Amino acid sequence: MTPTAKRLTLLMGGYAPIPVVGKMPPLRGWQNLAGATRDQVKAWNRNVPDAQNTGCLTRSMPTLDIDILNEEAARAVEDYVRETFEGKGHILTRIGKPPKRAIPFRTDTPPIWSIARSSSKRAATMARQRRNARNLFPRRVAPRS
Repeated sequence: MTPTAKRLTLLMGGYAPIPVVGKMPPLRGWQNLAGATRDQVKAWNRNVPDAQNTGCLTRSMPTLDIDILNEEAARAVEDYVRETFEGKGHILTRIGKPPKRAIPFRTDTPPIWSIARSSSKRAATMARQRRNARNLFPRRVAPRS
């Protein structure tokens, strides 16, 4: 399956795919993307041909990033998630560099993040990144059923 086909499949499944090189999105301002259209996804192959990997924005897919190098501890965290959400949907675990793993969730409503009020550019940037950044947790999440 080509990267474009994978991205279109994700898009049709309600996800917000983005092209990545390794783990880095090559799109300027990717943190501010609300999602892509079918035409935009198709254009990525032309516009960013080096981006053969695919990531997903986590605005509606917060992810528990288990960056633990101890296998037993990483398994214990995953087991806890499975016990906590048993019967509420499928638990999908992505293992990158073992024993590290990530467990994505789905939420119908993007989480609202609280940050200190500030007029600084840095605070505004942090707010945008928190709305759309990878590996953040909303208050109420559940596995996709």
